[in-house]
Order: sequence, then C-alpha cells, then structure tokens
Amino acid sequence: MKRGGFTLIELLVVIAIIAVLAAILFPVFAQAKVAAYKTQAMSNMKQQATASLLYAGDADDVLPMAFPKVGGEYPFYLFNVWTPVPQNLQDGELEDAIEMYSQVWINSTAPYRRSETLVQAPGIPAEAVVIPEQFFVRRPTEVGLSFNGLLNDYPLSAVGSPSQLPMYTQVLGKVNLKGASLATPTLICWYGDQACRFTRAAPGTDCQSTNGAFSQMIFLNDQPNSVSRSMWMYGHGQIWVNTDTSARYRRMGANVRGLTDYRTDPFADYTTDGRPGSQWRTADGCHPPLFTPDSDFTDFTGVAPSPIEF
Repeated sequence: MKRGGFTLIELLVVIAIIAVLAAILFPVFAQAKVAAYKTQAMSNMKQQATASLLYAGDADDVLPMAFPKVGGEYPFYLFNVWTPVPQNLQDGELEDAIEMYSQVWINSTAPYRRSETLVQAPGIPAEAVVIPEQFFVRRPTEVGLSFNGLLNDYPLSAVGSPSQLPMYTQVLGKVNLKGASLATPTLICWYGDQACRFTRAAPGTDCQSTNGAFSQMIFLNDQPNSVSRSMWMYGHGQIWVNTDTSARYRRMGANVRGLTDYRTDPFADYTTDGRPGSQWRTADGCHPPLFTPDSDFTDFTGVAPSPIEF
C-alpha cells in the first residue's frame, strides 16, 4: 500500500496559515505584555507615593528633600546632583556624604517601602548611565521614576490641588537607572543659608535671584545630538502619580507634528520617537506649570513653549 503524505503545495499552505496567525497574534501578545507592565508600574509608583506620605506624617507634614544640602560654615544645595541609591552604594564614600544622601527622597522613604522593586519601571532595561558599576560595593537599586523637585521640603497642607499635582513621574525618559536617582524638575537654590522651598517670584524681579523661585527640567540623553530620551515608557505614554497617591497613565506627545495641550503635557512638542523638543513654562518663564505645588490647575494664562537645554 502507498503511504500518504503532504504535497509541497499543501505544506506551503500550512506554513502560510501559521505565518498569518503569528502576524495576528504576536502584536496582541506584545500589547498584553505592555499592559501588564503598565499596570505593575502604576501599582509600584502608587505604593512609593504612599510611602512618601507616611514619611511626611512622621516629619511634621513635610515632604522629603528632593536633593541634598551640604552643611557647615558655608552651606549650599546640590540641586542638580545625582543621588546614589542606596546612599552607601559607592566604594570610598565619606560618612558625611552617606548621611547627606540618606536625607534625599529616594533613600529617606526607603524604610516606608516594602521592597526596592517599587521604584523600578517594570519591563524597562537597567543602565549604569550615571555611576560606573565598578564603583559599586553594594547591589544598586534600579530607579525608573522621578520625584517632583518643586515639592522639596514642601508642606502637604500647602499643596493647592493634591489630586492633580504630580508627585512622581517618569519624565527622565525610558530608562531604569542603576544606583542613581534625580528629582526633575528641580528647584534652583543658590543660597545655602536660606530655606529652599517653592515660591513665586515678585513681579518684575529675576526669579533666579530668589531661592525656590526658579526651576528647571533635567534630562538624560542616550544618543549623540539628542537632549533627552524618549518619553514613551509604555506605548506612547508613562505613569504619573499625584500627591494624593492617585495614579494614571498619561499620554505624552499626543501631537508630534505640532504643539501639545499645555494643560496635560509638560512638553510642547516631540519628535516622532517620543523625544521632547521644548517645554511649557509659566508666563514669567520661571517654572513648568504642571509641577507647581500652589496651582489649582484652572488658570495657565500666559504659558509658552521654551527650548529644552541640557
């Protein structure tokens, strides 16, 4: 008796059907994976915000420090310096520096977190882009979020709209930082003998002449000739958590060919791969409007795009 078998045409038809099914199903699987990462990131960041509120409850209603302060006879603020995570991460770190770094938000809220994985961005690769790995003497914490630096040492009771003011975002872009963290935007405070707390500059004055009256965004770049990484962490957006711990997915760069809506997006325009080209600033040019603690988020009169710089 002859044994039956597939002809070449039949085999090719089966292969073609499998290829069509794969082409249909693989994007669905990929979207499901991104959705799972997004849900986990939302849960993680919400718990980190809760940890920050617990910290504030033990600190006379004041939120954590966004950046370190050097004490002594001539004190000054390190408002644009990366903080090691944990604070004793590096080889040869001085005890005074370890104590100083322990006061910064990422380390000061650590006792209130259940796990260090809560500050990671799930599904995003980790990179040692700030502190070289050869200097690590402890396992680095991977950080995929950033603190709103305008909340540095800020009283919770003074927040204008806790349900709308972001406490944690992912505006450093698509990365998990190995052993490093940064608050962005960050307050500019030149005078270490004065408090560094968000304020509004008096009309007609230079906002950089007053502690806390000026702030700036800080960015990471991952390519030559770029000033930032893509803001598209999950799909075309990222997770933001407000000061009342409410979390949501925020679309970034809904219009990559023109200006965005300044009431929902901190950046005015984007490239086609999600990199911001300019940012929205208040009428006086002093602050990014979506991060100001005293805002009621109803009046953004006079905001205008400003070029992004290093």
